[in-house]
Amino acid sequence: MKVQRHSLFFSAQTTRSWVIAAACVCMVQGRVARAEEVVSGAAVAQALEAGAPGKAIALAEALADRGFVSPELAYHRGLAYASRLATADEAPGDGGQAMAAFLDADALGASGDVASRVEAGLKSVRSHLARKRSSGGLSAMVEASPGLRRAALLALPVTLWLAIGGAASLVSALMAMLAWRSERGARSTTVAAAVLCAGLGIAFSLAGYVAQGLRSGEAVMVVISAQAPLFDASTGALTEDDALGEGLPVRVNVSDRALLTLADRTDRALRRDQLRGLQSQR
Repeated sequence: MKVQRHSLFFSAQTTRSWVIAAACVCMVQGRVARAEEVVSGAAVAQALEAGAPGKAIALAEALADRGFVSPELAYHRGLAYASRLATADEAPGDGGQAMAAFLDADALGASGDVASRVEAGLKSVRSHLARKRSSGGLSAMVEASPGLRRAALLALPVTLWLAIGGAASLVSALMAMLAWRSERGARSTTVAAAVLCAGLGIAFSLAGYVAQGLRSGEAVMVVISAQAPLFDASTGALTEDDALGEGLPVRVNVSDRALLTLADRTDRALRRDQLRGLQSQR
């Protein structure tokens, strides 16, 4: 019996030691990764200061591919692409890549001086791309509007739909309790009000879940090619619609297909390789 107690004691002690060791390893790995991110981010900034945007882009993209995400890194990536605009070194898609990076920095919560520089970068890139779109005769937006039901569902935040549904259900429960305690003459009116509130609670809650499903299957992506032609979503054929210009943010339905349908116009699609998703959505 004593042997069994000792074995249980050592087993628990061993398990606790392994847990502590694993936690220490995770902490060390996290600190090493953070240190590597800081050093690599500094290397990107140094490459920009040295007038080597190509090197800065290569470093920033390597960090992005490895999963390093921060407002500062996204800002420096955008600055690297933006520094080549309107120069002899400008490559196709630089404007769209810069726009995507600055939008990432903003969505990741850039603050202080970084936030002001991100805002200035977005303004500069938007101005540059607007001139390119106007000179090339490209559309600045998708002309079709979303369907009425879809627009209504997305008009309110998901949490608000669910909150209204929950409140209506709570009122329904209170009305039901009141009907049980009320006199016979007033009971029918109270019951009707309780049923009405219950129906509203179910309707608003369902609307919230549907809206959540719509939003979870969508993502904002940025056009990174000089122009992105629109395709027929069902046949894959090229349409006669105006192509979308570089740097334009679009909301698409996420899938593994080569053509991604527009969220607000499901009969039209864009090529995946002409778009870049935002790291802040991963």
